[in-house]
Amino acid sequence: MSVEMVQSIANSFSPEMLVHSSLEFEEFDFADEIHEPFGDFAKEILKELAADAILIALHYPDRKTRFINEPKSCFENPIIEQEMFDAAQASLSAENIETKLFWVAPEQTGTSRELLTIKFFAHKTLVTITALFWRIQSHDRIRANTAAVHLMPTADAFFKILDLQMNEHVRQEAFMAAINNSETGTILVDADGHIILVNDAAERLIIADNGLWLSNNRLACANFSETLRIQAAIEHVFAIGKRPQFEGNHCSPVVTINRKLKRPLIATVSGSNFPTIKNAGTVAVINLIDPQSDIDFLIMPVCELYALSPVESRLACRLANGCTLQDAAKELRVKIQTARSYLKQVFLKTDTNRQAELVCLLLKSSVRTTWPCHSKPF
Repeated sequence: MSVEMVQSIANSFSPEMLVHSSLEFEEFDFADEIHEPFGDFAKEILKELAADAILIALHYPDRKTRFINEPKSCFENPIIEQEMFDAAQASLSAENIETKLFWVAPEQTGTSRELLTIKFFAHKTLVTITALFWRIQSHDRIRANTAAVHLMPTADAFFKILDLQMNEHVRQEAFMAAINNSETGTILVDADGHIILVNDAAERLIIADNGLWLSNNRLACANFSETLRIQAAIEHVFAIGKRPQFEGNHCSPVVTINRKLKRPLIATVSGSNFPTIKNAGTVAVINLIDPQSDIDFLIMPVCELYALSPVESRLACRLANGCTLQDAAKELRVKIQTARSYLKQVFLKTDTNRQAELVCLLLKSSVRTTWPCHSKPF
């Protein structure tokens, strides 16, 4: 990484980032399989340097700097905490860009503590490790320098792996957010039929407990024959994937799932490879379509796009949901003549001439403008 890149990182390390807040530290969830080794490694660094406290900072050029400190008790003193943040910032200044080991003595009278900052690049991330020594002699400084030099190759390798894992984690989160941004229920299953991931739309259908549920981490239907058809479709998809001579486009098996007092769900099963999902490989993708799902929130943005008034938008939504003009007028509590007048305005604004043409336009133009944060793996 170039000196210019280091300087840009240093410039992005704003004073606000040096102010401690619980939010900064909460970004590292040590129950997480990615970040837990980070906490363990911090303790090992503390031990190797024989320091009284350390602050590890990961400085990104394009997003918020992340911190971890050890032990937590030392950082209950705001003066000590700020000194360590200041030392980390000082190591990023222009005159210290090429310096890998940087010593600083806080400007406090009557104190012998000193701070050592180790700086290196891990993958595309600048890492600083700032160690606090309460009382240090010249021979202690030499020993700390030697330990830091010996530690750097190991720390470099560790943080490179950590950075790659964190980037992969971000990719997985982005992937799950993308498939969750749909009103189509999506379920990913492995070759044994075990569920890998369920998006929010599918989860709502499962929670409804009407024709579809989970049994031993597998998808089950109220009708046993439908459960068998779903499983057969999954096996069919994996069987095709094992035969390269059949590569190309394939029709996805379609299964109906009956429900009480509602139209059946429609399930399609297809195969795909999702390297983004950890240890997933080839999976079967089950898409669930609910013919009776509420589509108003998908239609409303289209109505706004065509500058329909609120009452015209409500009328258009009722028509898109399958209501006749007379039924829509009753729901809107207006006379049929008034509803026809509104409909003429809708035709004019959308450049359509017939009710069927209007509904077709609305459905084909439907768009989601809000989205949840994540999907939930089972």
